[in-house]
Amino acid sequence: MDVFGVLLQPVILIPGVGLLILSTAARFGQLEGPARGPGGPDPDGLLRRARRFHIALIALYVAVLVLAISSIGGGLIFLLDRPPHGFVTATVCLAVLAVLVAVATLLTECRLAMRMLGEEFRPRPAAKEG
Repeated sequence: MDVFGVLLQPVILIPGVGLLILSTAARFGQLEGPARGPGGPDPDGLLRRARRFHIALIALYVAVLVLAISSIGGGLIFLLDRPPHGFVTATVCLAVLAVLVAVATLLTECRLAMRMLGEEFRPRPAAKEG
């Protein structure tokens, strides 16, 4: 791959991570409604889900930061007449690792959400009259 192809890698990945941030932040914001509603879902479950979203967002922000550093650092290294391949590749791999952490965290959040939905819609035993 030529130098410009290497330097474009982080720039190409930033919009994709940005979309993940937008969707994750939107889902995180939706937790507020059920948390404020009377007789809503389990507050501990909502807090566990909120923590997962928080971790995922931090990992995604770290990925964007690393990709930006990768792009700027690679460009500066190139301006010094040095090959930026190793630096850019290493930092892109680090950013992808942060995205994997976010995805794994979001997968656990989805599992928690399904468990909470299952508990909320499970038929409750009828109260005894008497």
